[in-house]
Amino acid sequence: MKRVILLVEDERPIRRLVHGILARSGAYRVLVAKTGEEGIQIGLEFPSTIHLLLANAILPGMLGTDVAVKLKAVRPAMRVILLTGKAHKDLAVLNGGFQRLEKARAGEDLLDRVRAELGGAVRAAGGG
Repeated sequence: MKRVILLVEDERPIRRLVHGILARSGAYRVLVAKTGEEGIQIGLEFPSTIHLLLANAILPGMLGTDVAVKLKAVRPAMRVILLTGKAHKDLAVLNGGFQRLEKARAGEDLLDRVRAELGGAVRAAGGG
């Protein structure tokens, strides 16, 4: 069974890169949102488990933590990784205690970070 990831990213090149890496792994079903509002709507309406929220830390009009907090209120088991544009001294405040991954390293580290956050349960299913 594929794990479900909700990707919330407003930057098209990053959204396409992350979606492509996850989809090619074969281990994940990826739901995609371009805005925080759309991500919240998908997260509230999706009829099955969402295992991981992968959201831009700073979205137009809201923070990734806003999306995470709203969805975790109804999906407490959902894990969260925030994508960041750069290491920022105030990011600890912005990330609300959630895991984070720098976008510049997403291509290199994305699958390892996702597997680690989900407990490695899909390693055999995806192969990559």
